[in-house]
Amino acid sequence: MANELEIPSEKHRFSNTKEVRDEIKALAANGETKELPKLNLLQKLAAIVAEIDNVDKRGRNEFQKYAYVKATDVAWLVRKALSSRNIYLVADVVEVRNYEIPAREGSMQAVDVKMQFSFFDGDDLHVAPIVLHAYGTGTDKGDKAIYKAMTGALKYGLRHAFLIPDESDPEGDASVDKLTANAKKVGEDKAKAIKEGKNPPVLSLFYVWNDENQTAEIVGAEELKTANKDLLKQFWSNAAKAIIVTGEQLEGLKYQFEQREVPFTPLKAVK
Repeated sequence: MANELEIPSEKHRFSNTKEVRDEIKALAANGETKELPKLNLLQKLAAIVAEIDNVDKRGRNEFQKYAYVKATDVAWLVRKALSSRNIYLVADVVEVRNYEIPAREGSMQAVDVKMQFSFFDGDDLHVAPIVLHAYGTGTDKGDKAIYKAMTGALKYGLRHAFLIPDESDPEGDASVDKLTANAKKVGEDKAKAIKEGKNPPVLSLFYVWNDENQTAEIVGAEELKTANKDLLKQFWSNAAKAIIVTGEQLEGLKYQFEQREVPFTPLKAVK
C-alpha cells in the first residue's frame, strides 16, 4: 500500500509550487504518493503569482530600437498556469471608444477598450469568479485597431494581475532605469511642490501635427524635454530649430512616454 505523507503547512502553503511538484515526482518514482490539500480560487491565483518569476523581452521594435514583452509570451505562461489548476478565464470587452488620429497619409483608426477578466474555478462551480479589469489602445489604418487594443489589454491585464516583471534582474539595465528615473523626477518634484502648497503649473509635453508634410513638432515644458533628451535629441531639426518626428516615430514616442509616465497629448495648431 502506498504511503501518504502529510504536507507541512508553512513549507508547502501552495501545493502547486515547483518545490512541491518536484517532490511529488520524486515520490511517484519511488512508488509513493502524496495527498494534496484542496486550494480555493484565491489560493490558486496567489500560487500563480509565486510561480511565474518573469517574462523575457523577446519582441524587438527595430525602428525605435527597443525590446518589448510579447503578448503571446505572457498568454502562454499564464495559460499553462491556469489550466494546470483547473481555472478558466473569460475575457470580455465591456467598453469601446472609436476615434481617428493623424497619420502620415490622412488618418488612422484608433480604439480604446476596457476588458473584463473573470477567473472561474473548475473544481468548485459554486464559487463566484474573481473579476479584474484592464484597458488597451490600438491604432491601425485598416480594421485591426480593436484587435490590437484587445491584445494590449490582455497582455498588461495579465501582467498586472499576476505581478509579472519583464526583467529577471530588476537591476539588470541600470542605464535605462537611470533615464526613466530622471524623467519621473520631474513629476515627483511637482507632486512635492503641490503638497507644500506651492501649486506649480502643470508640466506636459505636446505634439502638433502638420497635415501638409505629415510630421509632428514636439513642444512643451523645457524641464521635461531635458529629462527626456535621450529620446528627443535624435529628432532635433537644425533647419526648423525644433523637434520634428514622422507619424511612425510619434507612435513610438507615445509608447515610451507612457512607460515613463510623462504627460504627452495632442495640441491643435493655431491657424
